Amino acid sequence: MTSLKFYLLDVDSRFKEGGTEVRLWGLTDDGRPVVLFDKTLKPYFYAVAEDVEVLERHLKSIKES
Repeated sequence: MTSLKFYLLDVDSRFKEGGTEVRLWGLTDDGRPVVLFDKTLKPYFYAVAEDVEVLERHLKSIKES
């Protein structure tokens, strides 16, 4: 595996056909710009509900759509 030390300046992501791509923008110790692409991220989110049954119904309707 190749390693690279750099100073992280910015992070963004974009949805592309086939998945999500995260881009890490930075500079190396000697000032060279770098962009690293991570295509392994699986998007996710957390949902908190007072009524679990209502949440499960919503999730089911999302999966079916």
